Amino acid sequence: MNYQNFVRLLSDDIAWPQRTCLTFWYHMYGHFIASLSVYLKDSDGNLQKLWSQSENHGNNWLPAKINLPDTSGQIVIEGYRGADIHGDIAIDDIVLVRNCGP
Repeated sequence: MNYQNFVRLLSDDIAWPQRTCLTFWYHMYGHFIASLSVYLKDSDGNLQKLWSQSENHGNNWLPAKINLPDTSGQIVIEGYRGADIHGDIAIDDIVLVRNCGP
């Protein structure tokens, strides 16, 4: 992979009920972390950013909870690589649940 490239994970088209929450764990560690973002992709291919984090968050796994809009589409998770190889982004345990809660 070249520097400053990105990778995207795309879900199938999903029609979720109201008050649906996307949850996952993420790890962003190193000097050259760019960003991790979650988008909603509509049927016309437009991307709406729902969540984003950037830079080093330490050597820790952190939870993410995102209230999804009352619509359908594809969920896109995008990791963007920084200017060097000294940084890692990872995600795990991606789940759709009812209501993010407090």
